[in-house]
Amino acid sequence: MADPTPLHRHPVATVQQESRLSRAAFYKRMAQAGVKPLRVGQNSFLEREHLEALRALEDWIQGGGKPEVFPGRLQTSPDVALVPSAARDFPSAVVEEPEEDQEAPEELVAAAVSHLDGLLSFLTKAARNSWELPTSQVQLLVGAKPRGATFSRYGFSFRPSGRHGQETSWRVER
Repeated sequence: MADPTPLHRHPVATVQQESRLSRAAFYKRMAQAGVKPLRVGQNSFLEREHLEALRALEDWIQGGGKPEVFPGRLQTSPDVALVPSAARDFPSAVVEEPEEDQEAPEELVAAAVSHLDGLLSFLTKAARNSWELPTSQVQLLVGAKPRGATFSRYGFSFRPSGRHGQETSWRVER
């Protein structure tokens, strides 16, 4: 089975290893940048905005700035991104003002619709084939942790159907 992690989410452990900082130093950097990882099951992920903030903080520190007065600190951390990012490494800096070549709102809406269309297509296929998905995968797909006897999102019902390791398996129904 393919990796269920969307392309725009990066495991914290992987990013920390690539940064070549110790675990404690990396978590301190995340706090200094205002980055709060997204928890899915037992795993933590960083999104594109988080990576940009971390890279900008690193550039700020390398340029002689103090982390306490870092101007690019994130105020809030998004829980779910609708538009996947193709970026796999740290961008060079966080830009506070919109760039001239930034995508128009219409293009962002089109990308979000395309992403949602792919999600609905996957869920339809899962329902048709009676797939059972672990809680962490359902949470990655729909952006909420399923709970209770029935969980509904996007016109689909998710019913617990057993165990998948330490997680509950959920049957997708239309």
